[in-house]
Amino acid sequence: MTNNLISMNFQTVGASAYIKSGTSIISGGRLWGLYEGYKLTGYADKVKYATDAKAFTACTSSSTCKGVTKEGSANYRINTGNTPSVKKSMECYIMGSSVTTSNGYYWASKSS
Repeated sequence: MTNNLISMNFQTVGASAYIKSGTSIISGGRLWGLYEGYKLTGYADKVKYATDAKAFTACTSSSTCKGVTKEGSANYRINTGNTPSVKKSMECYIMGSSVTTSNGYYWASKSS
């Protein structure tokens, strides 16, 4: 699922805040920021994953993973770096906050 606008409701003040981000994906209970034409550095393991879903799952299970890079067709790698660098033929996803669904909304947690 792709989202361009994230809604967060704060119960203490009864207001809504909207944080504009680029394109994002929700997978495995996490928000992933998508950067087309970029890659991440450092491999968290030696595996090449066939799907983004498998790579996202592996990344969330890793203590060192901070994102996923799509290096080619059916070739996803999990990365230790979280600063995108330009690579036109690739795209990367930076792991964001956890997300839950309730009452038909996606809720992203924010830690202070």
